Amino acid sequence: MKITKRQLRRIIKEELLAERGTGNPALQREEQEIRMAVENFYDKYMMTMQGDPSNPRDLDRVKTAIFDNINAVLDVL
Repeated sequence: MKITKRQLRRIIKEELLAERGTGNPALQREEQEIRMAVENFYDKYMMTMQGDPSNPRDLDRVKTAIFDNINAVLDVL
């Protein structure tokens, strides 16, 4: 079975992100769901806004949008 570069990058990214979690097995599913939601938002944002993943400004814009959304939720709690 051949693995494409994109699949390999995704596997490596998932492993690195898993290491950054709390390490608490009770939170593992929720942490994975947060990561998946952020990845889906990133992909859709970049496609909708015609962003270039190699452009640091576009990356900063999507980071700001993600952080704004997270902060909005946390500010209400």
